[in-house]
Amino acid sequence: GFSLNYQKNKTTITSNINYSNGIIEPNQEYNLTYPTYLWQEINNKTNYTNSLSGRLNIDYRLSDKTKIGTEYTYSNSKPLIKSVNKSFIYNRNTIELDSIIRNESRLDFKRNTKSINVYSITEIDTLGKKISFDFDYLNFNSNSNNNFSSNSFYPNNSLIPNSNFIANNGGLQKIDIYTTKLDFEYPTSWANFSFGSKLSFIKNESDVSFFNLTTGNSILDPSKSNIFTYNENIQAFYVSGNKKLSDKLELQLGLRAENTQTTGFSKTLNETTKNNYFKLFPTVFLSYTINEDKLLSFNYSKRIDRPSYSDLNPFRFYTTSFNFSEGNPFLNPSFSENFELSYTYKNAYSSLYVN
Repeated sequence: GFSLNYQKNKTTITSNINYSNGIIEPNQEYNLTYPTYLWQEINNKTNYTNSLSGRLNIDYRLSDKTKIGTEYTYSNSKPLIKSVNKSFIYNRNTIELDSIIRNESRLDFKRNTKSINVYSITEIDTLGKKISFDFDYLNFNSNSNNNFSSNSFYPNNSLIPNSNFIANNGGLQKIDIYTTKLDFEYPTSWANFSFGSKLSFIKNESDVSFFNLTTGNSILDPSKSNIFTYNENIQAFYVSGNKKLSDKLELQLGLRAENTQTTGFSKTLNETTKNNYFKLFPTVFLSYTINEDKLLSFNYSKRIDRPSYSDLNPFRFYTTSFNFSEGNPFLNPSFSENFELSYTYKNAYSSLYVN
């Protein structure tokens, strides 16, 4: 890694660049139990890491009260996963080895992420009132290519006829995210307030293909291929206030309102899924200072947890010709309510919480 920082007069520049390269070798062993068979699987992997990332931030003070800036980040990674999976299949009735399956795979990734942020901060007065504005753009591109082969053997390690299977599955994913945010901090003699709004526009495109190469020809399998697009638009407004009710009691209240529209479209299945929902997310924080060593507090919040883009990507990653993992493009977010009562005594902290 390397970093370079510069500051003179009204300009501040910070930057860094990092490169990593290495190997991790995880080994997995697990059993799969079926009514009449037991599969004992051993999976040996070699994960190769190869990534380059960097960041450049330029900050300029227009005046004593206004500062503007921009930040650019970039990352490029080419991870590689090689794996050898052996499945020993036993007959549960006779406890005898029935057959052995050997799978070899090579999974290549190419991932590229670029993002830019433009911001401004303006101080309105000396009491702490200020306005900040942010615009963000993120672009993510991923190319996945998985080549694997499978062979089945009798218990004496002789090849079972016509058991050979060779395939390639690949996936392209592109994500564009645009976000704008406007925030106000407004302290008064009575209480401190902050409020703002945020708009975000997300577009996720993925193209998954699966080719059977067993015969030597590349044959597309439509049942394992999918072209999918996902759009998500969010409009949010939030406000919070903080006030000392007394020398010992402090209260903070907040409310966030979100309006969300999502559209998922599978071109392969000609299937569209739409969601449109409005949600409120309140927060409450109350603290009571018993004395200089003891503090009692209560915290409540409601949150949303949206699925990651990898969870939405229907790309199938095959570890064997029988086992694969894939994302679900029709996942919905989950919502949680959190309650916590905590007590602090000097450096000791204890809490009772419910989620």
